Amino acid sequence: MPRKVRAHRYIGEVAAPDQPEMVSMSPTVYLLMFGLPVVAIVVIIGLAIYQASPVENDEREPGPQQDQSEE
Repeated sequence: MPRKVRAHRYIGEVAAPDQPEMVSMSPTVYLLMFGLPVVAIVVIIGLAIYQASPVENDEREPGPQQDQSEE
């Protein structure tokens, strides 16, 4: 079927389609666009909370201390 062409008012004006074509997106695209950023934000917040938590059992060797014989 030939497409409807409307008359142009101005030279060089492009005919616009009567109705814009709707592009259907699959649920997978919606999941990638909206779900993954939410998951990434939750993971970043979780890692920040984990890094900010205190150390329960610090088994590292103590750092260098001042000479106690100077007292």
